[in-house]
Amino acid sequence: MRKLMSKLMIALALVVLAMTSAARADEVAVAKLPKLVTKILEVKYPAAELVKAFKDVEDDETLFTVVLKYKKFDYEVTITVEGEILETAKILTAKDLPEAVAKALQQKYRNAKVKEAAEVREPGQQVIRTFHVEIDTAQNTTLQVILDVKGKILNESSKQGQK
Repeated sequence: MRKLMSKLMIALALVVLAMTSAARADEVAVAKLPKLVTKILEVKYPAAELVKAFKDVEDDETLFTVVLKYKKFDYEVTITVEGEILETAKILTAKDLPEAVAKALQQKYRNAKVKEAAEVREPGQQVIRTFHVEIDTAQNTTLQVILDVKGKILNESSKQGQK
């Protein structure tokens, strides 16, 4: 259970880093990814272009976050050395959000502006598909909101004055 929680925390941290456009120190060349990681991604996303890769080691476990272009979207896939996909984040624009999610955001946060959004899939979780949205409110607050596919808010956190 502790190992699973550690994986989840790492995956969530990687998504937060991606959504805040933070620089990652451990970029690795796509050509240097383990063969199994590359093979799994080629099978899962056969027409994808692998753009960048990042390596993270936590508690002696190595994870890779691979940025890829697939069809008209950018994705970030977090995968273990053994080829287990822990999370897939599809980068979205405000107009790409499902109607229920967009409506829930508009109702609760009137006049807020969507800065960044991602559809996140985490196999093995109770809520497998969520939407992570960063918004700027009229009160000079940046919020990170996680919603389910029906628009139910699962979590929110704020950063005062960082608009």
